[in-house]
Amino acid sequence: MRLSVSMFACPHHDFLHWKSVLTKKHIDSIHIDMMDGICVPLKGLTEQDVDVIYSLTNLPIVFHIMARDQKSLLHYIWNLPKREGTMVILTVEDFEKKSVIFLLEESKRHGLQVGVAIWPTTPTTDLLHFLQFIDAVLVMTTEPGQPNSVFIPASFDRVAAVKFLVGDGVDVLVDGSMNYERIRKMESLGVSECVVGRSYFNNYERIQQKTFRMDD
Repeated sequence: MRLSVSMFACPHHDFLHWKSVLTKKHIDSIHIDMMDGICVPLKGLTEQDVDVIYSLTNLPIVFHIMARDQKSLLHYIWNLPKREGTMVILTVEDFEKKSVIFLLEESKRHGLQVGVAIWPTTPTTDLLHFLQFIDAVLVMTTEPGQPNSVFIPASFDRVAAVKFLVGDGVDVLVDGSMNYERIRKMESLGVSECVVGRSYFNNYERIQQKTFRMDD
Protein backbone atom coordinates (compact mmCIF):
# COMPACT_ATOMS: atom_id res chain seq x y z
CA MET A 1 0.00 0.00 0.00
CA ARG A 2 1.19 3.49 -0.86
CA LEU A 3 1.62 6.39 1.56
CA SER A 4 0.71 9.94 0.57
CA VAL A 5 1.45 12.91 2.82
CA SER A 6 -0.96 15.81 3.12
CA MET A 7 0.95 19.07 2.90
CA PHE A 8 -2.00 20.93 4.39
CA ALA A 9 -0.93 19.40 7.72
CA CYS A 10 2.65 20.66 7.38
CA PRO A 11 3.39 22.76 10.50
CA HIS A 12 3.08 26.46 9.70
CA HIS A 13 3.18 25.48 6.00
CA ASP A 14 6.95 25.63 6.32
CA PHE A 15 7.57 23.36 3.33
CA LEU A 16 11.25 24.19 2.97
CA HIS A 17 11.95 22.95 6.49
CA TRP A 18 10.51 19.54 5.56
CA LYS A 19 12.23 19.18 2.22
CA SER A 20 14.43 16.32 3.45
CA VAL A 21 11.44 14.05 4.16
CA LEU A 22 9.59 14.76 0.90
CA THR A 23 11.44 11.97 -0.86
CA LYS A 24 10.71 8.48 -2.13
CA LYS A 25 12.65 7.12 0.83
CA HIS A 26 9.78 8.11 3.12
CA ILE A 27 6.62 8.46 1.03
CA ASP A 28 5.12 7.64 -2.35
CA SER A 29 3.32 10.88 -3.24
CA ILE A 30 2.33 14.34 -2.06
CA HIS A 31 -1.33 15.10 -1.29
CA ILE A 32 -2.47 18.69 -1.80
CA ASP A 33 -5.88 19.90 -0.60
CA MET A 34 -7.12 22.90 -2.55
CA MET A 35 -10.10 24.29 -0.62
CA ASP A 36 -11.87 27.60 -1.18
CA GLY A 37 -13.62 28.10 2.18
CA ILE A 38 -16.98 27.89 0.39
CA CYS A 39 -17.35 24.30 -0.74
CA VAL A 40 -15.92 23.37 2.67
CA PRO A 41 -15.27 25.63 5.68
CA LEU A 42 -11.46 25.63 5.53
CA LYS A 43 -9.22 27.23 2.95
CA GLY A 44 -6.49 25.00 1.58
CA LEU A 45 -3.15 25.42 -0.12
CA THR A 46 -2.76 28.15 -2.69
CA GLU A 47 -1.24 28.08 -6.15
CA GLN A 48 1.81 29.82 -4.66
CA ASP A 49 2.12 27.00 -2.11
CA VAL A 50 1.95 24.44 -4.89
CA ASP A 51 4.70 26.22 -6.81
CA VAL A 52 6.98 25.97 -3.76
CA ILE A 53 6.15 22.29 -3.19
CA TYR A 54 6.79 21.53 -6.87
CA SER A 55 10.26 23.03 -6.52
CA LEU A 56 11.08 20.87 -3.47
CA THR A 57 10.14 17.37 -4.62
CA ASN A 58 9.89 15.24 -7.73
CA LEU A 59 7.25 12.93 -6.28
CA PRO A 60 3.84 12.47 -7.92
CA ILE A 61 1.24 14.87 -6.60
CA VAL A 62 -2.41 14.15 -5.85
CA PHE A 63 -4.59 17.26 -5.97
CA HIS A 64 -7.84 17.00 -4.03
CA ILE A 65 -10.06 19.87 -5.15
CA MET A 66 -12.79 21.03 -2.78
CA ALA A 67 -13.93 24.27 -4.38
CA ARG A 68 -16.99 25.70 -6.07
CA ASP A 69 -14.94 26.62 -9.13
CA GLN A 70 -13.16 23.34 -9.80
CA LYS A 71 -12.53 24.26 -13.43
CA SER A 72 -10.34 27.28 -12.66
CA LEU A 73 -8.10 25.27 -10.36
CA LEU A 74 -7.89 22.52 -12.96
CA HIS A 75 -6.71 25.01 -15.58
CA TYR A 76 -3.84 25.88 -13.25
CA ILE A 77 -3.01 22.19 -12.64
CA TRP A 78 -3.24 21.31 -16.35
CA ASN A 79 -0.52 23.87 -17.06
CA LEU A 80 1.92 22.63 -14.43
CA PRO A 81 4.98 20.71 -15.68
CA LYS A 82 3.97 17.13 -16.44
CA ARG A 83 4.91 14.62 -13.75
CA GLU A 84 4.24 10.89 -13.94
CA GLY A 85 1.57 9.72 -11.52
CA THR A 86 -0.01 13.12 -10.92
CA MET A 87 -3.72 12.84 -10.17
CA VAL A 88 -6.66 15.19 -9.70
CA ILE A 89 -9.52 14.19 -7.44
CA LEU A 90 -12.77 16.08 -7.90
CA THR A 91 -15.62 16.75 -5.52
CA VAL A 92 -18.95 15.30 -6.67
CA GLU A 93 -21.10 16.45 -3.76
CA ASP A 94 -23.69 18.98 -4.99
CA PHE A 95 -22.12 19.13 -8.47
CA GLU A 96 -23.91 18.32 -11.71
CA LYS A 97 -22.66 14.89 -12.80
CA LYS A 98 -22.19 15.80 -16.47
CA SER A 99 -19.98 18.75 -15.58
CA VAL A 100 -17.82 16.56 -13.33
CA ILE A 101 -17.49 13.93 -16.05
CA PHE A 102 -16.47 16.63 -18.55
CA LEU A 103 -13.71 17.84 -16.20
CA LEU A 104 -12.54 14.28 -15.60
CA GLU A 105 -12.26 13.66 -19.34
CA GLU A 106 -10.48 16.97 -19.91
CA SER A 107 -7.98 16.14 -17.16
CA LYS A 108 -7.28 12.79 -18.78
CA ARG A 109 -6.66 14.55 -22.07
CA HIS A 110 -4.04 16.60 -20.25
CA GLY A 111 -2.25 13.41 -19.26
CA LEU A 112 -3.41 13.20 -15.64
CA GLN A 113 -4.87 10.36 -13.65
CA VAL A 114 -8.31 11.20 -12.30
CA GLY A 115 -10.55 10.31 -9.39
CA VAL A 116 -13.55 11.43 -7.39
CA ALA A 117 -13.98 11.85 -3.65
CA ILE A 118 -16.93 10.67 -1.66
CA TRP A 119 -17.76 12.33 1.62
CA PRO A 120 -19.11 10.47 4.67
CA THR A 121 -22.69 11.24 3.63
CA THR A 122 -22.29 10.59 -0.11
CA PRO A 123 -24.22 7.47 -1.19
CA THR A 124 -21.69 4.94 -2.44
CA THR A 125 -24.01 4.21 -5.37
CA ASP A 126 -23.21 7.71 -6.70
CA LEU A 127 -19.89 6.21 -7.82
CA LEU A 128 -21.71 4.22 -10.50
CA HIS A 129 -22.02 7.43 -12.55
CA PHE A 130 -18.24 7.84 -12.68
CA LEU A 131 -16.65 4.39 -12.65
CA GLN A 132 -15.92 4.23 -16.37
CA PHE A 133 -14.11 7.58 -16.25
CA ILE A 134 -11.89 7.30 -13.16
CA ASP A 135 -8.69 5.70 -11.94
CA ALA A 136 -9.38 6.12 -8.22
CA VAL A 137 -11.94 6.82 -5.52
CA LEU A 138 -10.96 8.81 -2.44
CA VAL A 139 -13.03 7.89 0.62
CA MET A 140 -13.08 10.64 3.23
CA THR A 141 -12.95 9.15 6.74
CA THR A 142 -13.48 12.50 8.49
CA GLU A 143 -15.75 15.43 7.65
CA PRO A 144 -13.98 17.16 4.74
CA GLY A 145 -12.55 20.61 5.22
CA GLN A 146 -13.63 20.84 8.86
CA PRO A 147 -11.23 22.04 11.58
CA ASN A 148 -10.25 19.37 14.12
CA SER A 149 -12.33 16.69 12.43
CA VAL A 150 -12.16 13.18 13.89
CA PHE A 151 -12.13 9.70 12.42
CA ILE A 152 -15.55 8.18 11.72
CA PRO A 153 -15.52 4.53 12.91
CA ALA A 154 -18.11 3.49 10.33
CA SER A 155 -15.53 4.33 7.66
CA PHE A 156 -14.14 0.78 7.74
CA ASP A 157 -17.47 -0.69 6.61
CA ARG A 158 -17.85 2.12 4.10
CA VAL A 159 -14.43 1.45 2.60
CA ALA A 160 -15.21 -2.25 2.35
CA ALA A 161 -18.46 -1.41 0.51
CA VAL A 162 -16.65 0.90 -1.90
CA LYS A 163 -13.97 -1.68 -2.58
CA PHE A 164 -16.65 -4.27 -3.37
CA LEU A 165 -18.44 -1.81 -5.66
CA VAL A 166 -15.42 -0.71 -7.71
CA GLY A 167 -13.59 -4.04 -7.87
CA ASP A 168 -9.96 -4.25 -8.91
CA GLY A 169 -10.08 -1.79 -11.79
CA VAL A 170 -10.21 1.36 -9.64
CA ASP A 171 -7.87 2.22 -6.77
CA VAL A 172 -9.38 3.05 -3.39
CA LEU A 173 -7.69 5.83 -1.42
CA VAL A 174 -8.55 6.96 2.11
CA ASP A 175 -7.99 10.30 3.80
CA GLY A 176 -8.77 11.49 7.31
CA SER A 177 -7.17 11.01 10.72
CA MET A 178 -5.07 8.01 9.79
CA ASN A 179 -2.80 6.38 12.38
CA TYR A 180 -0.85 3.13 12.46
CA GLU A 181 -3.75 0.87 13.49
CA ARG A 182 -6.20 2.41 11.03
CA ILE A 183 -3.71 2.20 8.18
CA ARG A 184 -3.11 -1.49 8.84
CA LYS A 185 -6.86 -2.12 8.87
CA MET A 186 -7.30 -0.19 5.63
CA GLU A 187 -4.55 -2.24 4.06
CA SER A 188 -6.40 -5.44 5.01
CA LEU A 189 -9.49 -4.06 3.23
CA GLY A 190 -7.57 -3.66 -0.02
CA VAL A 191 -6.96 0.08 0.09
CA SER A 192 -4.31 1.20 -2.41
CA GLU A 193 -3.21 4.43 -0.74
CA CYS A 194 -3.55 6.13 2.65
CA VAL A 195 -3.20 9.85 3.14
CA VAL A 196 -1.53 10.89 6.38
CA GLY A 197 -1.09 14.38 7.75
CA ARG A 198 -0.52 15.20 11.40
CA SER A 199 0.57 11.61 12.15
CA TYR A 200 3.32 11.94 9.58
CA PHE A 201 4.68 15.28 10.68
CA ASN A 202 4.46 14.36 14.38
CA ASN A 203 6.26 11.04 13.93
CA TYR A 204 8.26 11.29 10.71
CA GLU A 205 11.52 10.16 12.33
CA ARG A 206 9.94 6.78 13.15
CA ILE A 207 8.22 6.19 9.83
CA GLN A 208 9.69 3.47 7.63
CA GLN A 209 8.67 3.16 4.01
CA LYS A 210 6.04 0.45 3.44
CA THR A 211 5.71 -0.43 7.14
CA PHE A 212 3.84 2.66 8.32
CA ARG A 213 5.34 2.68 11.81
CA MET A 214 3.33 5.56 13.16
CA ASP A 215 1.72 6.46 16.45
CA ASP A 216 -1.31 8.65 16.93
